[in-house]
Amino acid sequence: MNEENNNPSEIQDLRKILFESMKKLNAGEISVEDAKAITGLAQAMIGTAKVEVEFIKAVGGIATGTGFIPLEPKALGNGNKKTS
Repeated sequence: MNEENNNPSEIQDLRKILFESMKKLNAGEISVEDAKAITGLAQAMIGTAKVEVEFIKAVGGIATGTGFIPLEPKALGNGNKKTS
């Protein structure tokens, strides 16, 4: 999880929690009801991220996000340069 605190705050943290939850469900360590609750919370978080992305699009990209979906600079080139 994010090193600043123990609260999930990035999409990678959410994915990690969801994969861990799937493993626990398969192992019988959590109930189907618990898994459904986790899924519902994850969907709510994803919904807010979608709203955030739409807002950034609507303002022409001048706003920054909350960091839930980290932005990394685009790599220059495509990494498939041909050498002579």
